[in-house]
Amino acid sequence: MVGADGKYETARSTGWDVKTDALNVAWGEVNSKIEAARQKVLSGEASPVLYFMEKRSWTFPYYLHIPVFGNGRSKTYEALRIQ
Repeated sequence: MVGADGKYETARSTGWDVKTDALNVAWGEVNSKIEAARQKVLSGEASPVLYFMEKRSWTFPYYLHIPVFGNGRSKTYEALRIQ
């Protein structure tokens, strides 16, 4: 809140509306990325791994720490790096 002197002042929140709106926007973006990945998989443009990466909010370096994908086998999934 801005006071009469033009400086910010602290004030108590009157509810959770601001936080709820911010979370809804953030999750909306996450869900749109998941849907875009799903569409790429369904059209054959990407591996199903991309969909699960987006759905679980995992990054490519995270997969390198999973034993199944580590030790050189991850090279198969280098194409998943989306910059």
